[in-house]
Amino acid sequence: MQPSWGVGVAVEMGDSYLGVEHALLAMIRNRETVAARALAGLADLDALEAAVVEAMNAPVESHEDAVFLPEGQQLDGPCGRNPAGIPARFAAPWNCCRTVSYKG
Repeated sequence: MQPSWGVGVAVEMGDSYLGVEHALLAMIRNRETVAARALAGLADLDALEAAVVEAMNAPVESHEDAVFLPEGQQLDGPCGRNPAGIPARFAAPWNCCRTVSYKG
């Protein structure tokens, strides 16, 4: 899989992050790839695409054990780094630990 897979999907969807869901949608939509043909042997690709989009659009609710960073504090770990030269318009963190707004 190419590192840029999913960037076009994220841009098309208006997302400000690049996640594995964007790469999965790119694989599903490019039906000529080995990955799409392999997935087609396991599932209906149209139904899979619809399920991924539905999951992406589902409301996000925090779990009762969720931990939030104090307002203004940022992670100092690897999530702030730009893996594989992903275009700067996609804000870090790179979906390895999504940004969650402070709830006071």
